Amino acid sequence: LSSSRSEAFFASAPRGLAPARRLAAALTAARVERLPERLPVERLPQELAPMADTANDLIQRVRVALERERRTTADIAHELRTPISELLTASEVALGDVDDTRHVRRALSTVRDVAWRMGRTVSTLLKLARLDAGTESFERERVDIAQLVGELLYMREGHAEERRLTVACLIEAGEELESDPSVLRIVVSNLISNAVHS
Repeated sequence: LSSSRSEAFFASAPRGLAPARRLAAALTAARVERLPERLPVERLPQELAPMADTANDLIQRVRVALERERRTTADIAHELRTPISELLTASEVALGDVDDTRHVRRALSTVRDVAWRMGRTVSTLLKLARLDAGTESFERERVDIAQLVGELLYMREGHAEERRLTVACLIEAGEELESDPSVLRIVVSNLISNAVHS
């Protein structure tokens, strides 16, 4: 290259890199808390289009993952609200009469049972999140639906009484269906909880 051509080449280089700088700036400005629908990549040179498309695909995958995480967090909070209330009530009852050994033992037994249910609920919710993410498969087995509904109604019995509601399982004993037991439990539990609290 002649001296004049070299000078013209290097002078135009910054202008040629401007689209790449705009793309880099858009990526830098993106925040996890408020991800854009897509990067403003209009008027990019053809050479940068694949990079822009890849960045936008990544943004969409991140948005889906964040939404999944928000749903999981909301589900856990919803499912733990009732057992946490039960734990507080049981502990207050135990502390109300610490001299009555039988009274305290019953309260502690309740605390143990509720804590066990909480652990199972969290495990199930995490499984649902993994199913949603495609990292775990759906298990199928025969489930006694009458027994399941009866157990869940019993767990909500106190809240139903507070609202002067009568709850009963009208499913015939021995009625079964094929499903993932832990997933079905969460679904039925949510339906009953919504009915009792609505």
